[in-house]
This record gives sequence, C-alpha cells and structure tokens, in this order.
Amino acid sequence: MPSSANSSRADRPWPVVAASLLLLAAAPTDCVVTLTPSAPRATCALPADHPLIARIPIQPVENPGRVPIDVRIALLPEGGVETPLQSVSLFPVDRPGTFAVRLPRTPGASWLVFALSPDAGGLVVGVGPVTYQYEEPR
Repeated sequence: MPSSANSSRADRPWPVVAASLLLLAAAPTDCVVTLTPSAPRATCALPADHPLIARIPIQPVENPGRVPIDVRIALLPEGGVETPLQSVSLFPVDRPGTFAVRLPRTPGASWLVFALSPDAGGLVVGVGPVTYQYEEPR
C-alpha cells in the first residue's frame, strides 16, 4: 500500500479532486481591457494549453446616449491573419452580459482581439476578466 507521501490522485479525498477539476474547467485569467473611442481595439494572449471556450464578460462603463454596444471578437494566431469569431451586443444596452465563444484550435501562440464597432461614439466598454473552459459543456 503506498504511503500518503506517494499516494496517487485516486487516493485523495473526493473534495480535493473535485476542486481541482473545477479549477481546470473554468480557469480565470488577467485578461481585462477597456475599449474607448481613442482605443477601440485591444488584445489578450490565449493560454498556451488551448482552451475550448472563452467566457467573456462585457459591461458598459460609460454609455450616456444609451447607444447599442457591439463588440467584435476575433482570433489572431502568431504571425497569422485575424479570424472573426463572433460579434456580441448588450441588450438592454445598460446591462452587462457574459458571452461564450468557441475557440478554434490553432498552432502556436494566439491572441483574442476585442474591437468596438466603428460607430461607438462616446462609449466606454469594459471587457473581462475572461475565463476559459477546457471541457465541453454538459
């Protein structure tokens, strides 16, 4: 019988194993950006272990005119061409929302790109923190 110092993962108490799996299922990152008329585009590096899904919170920081909020999300592989993934909109325009975006597998490092629609006016939008899922939702 193995000693506790050499015990396998199967010998661990269930709550420890469950907590470890939960952390792998939705790993948080430090991807938090603010999109403004003067900086309408921002990027965040994707984790190297290629998650399947990004959960992206979006919230209006400033939207005095209550204009529609459209954020385009794209993938930019290292040295590659930007690939549009999804465009998301808040409705109602003053309520935050979290959007799930499926990520294609790409070799090498990749970046998520966030961009405000060109007619955003005086809109300021917060994006993140982005979390990642490594397993298919059930």
